[in-house]
Amino acid sequence: MSERLRQGIGAGGLCALCFAMPVVAGERTFVPPEGCEAHLTAQLNECRVEHHYTCADTGGDRFRIVYTEGGPNFLSRIDAEAQWLSSVSLPDGAVTETVRPADAPLDVSALLARGEHPFDFVERWPNGRLVRATGWDRIVQRGVLVAGEVLHRTVFEVAFTDEVDGTLIETYTGAEYVSERWHRFFSGKGTSVVEGVSTSFDRTPREFVEPGEEGFLTVTPKYGCGVLMSAMR
Repeated sequence: MSERLRQGIGAGGLCALCFAMPVVAGERTFVPPEGCEAHLTAQLNECRVEHHYTCADTGGDRFRIVYTEGGPNFLSRIDAEAQWLSSVSLPDGAVTETVRPADAPLDVSALLARGEHPFDFVERWPNGRLVRATGWDRIVQRGVLVAGEVLHRTVFEVAFTDEVDGTLIETYTGAEYVSERWHRFFSGKGTSVVEGVSTSFDRTPREFVEPGEEGFLTVTPKYGCGVLMSAMR
C-alpha cells in the first residue's frame, strides 16, 4: 500500500528530525535537500507530480514529495521495505509518525515473494491521537505495463482505528501498483470512507521520468489539472 493516502489531520509542528526540507529553484524545478539525490519523477492523475529521492545520512530510507497546482503539498519518508515512517502536510506542517511498528510492518519483499502480506502498526497523528493501521496488500496481476514501467497490480484494504478505545476512524480500499525495480508502491484507484462519507480517488501514474529525460524534477503537474474549475464554468 502506498505510504500515505491520508495527508494529515489537525495542526502540528514540523519535526526537524523527520525531514530535511527541499527547495524549489526558479519556481519550476524541485531541488533535493543537501546530501540527497533524486532518482525518479512521476506524473499522476488528479493534478499531482511527485519526486522520489534518497539521502546519504538516512540509510535505506526513501523520501517522496508531492506537488499540486498550488505548490508543494506533501512529504513522506519510508524505510527500505516501504514501511511508513513519517509524513508532513506541507501547507500547515502537520506531522504524522509511526511510533510502534507491530509484528507485521509493511514489507515489499514479503509481498513480492508471497503475493499477499498483512500489516499492523501504530501512528501518532498531528493532534496527538494514537491510531492503529491494520490491513493487507495482495498482488492480483503481475507484469502490468503502466506508463512504460513494468509493475504488479495490487488490491489493498486498510482500517484506521483509535488505539485506546478501538473506534473506527477511516477505511481505505482500492487497487494500486508495486514495483520490483523501485521496491516501493505507486498509487492507483481507491475509495475512502470517513464518518460515513465515501470519496473515490484516482492517482494512477501517467508518466515515469528519470534523470536526463525531459520533465525530470518539474514541479508542474500535467494530468487532471483545472478539472474542478472547468466543471464550474
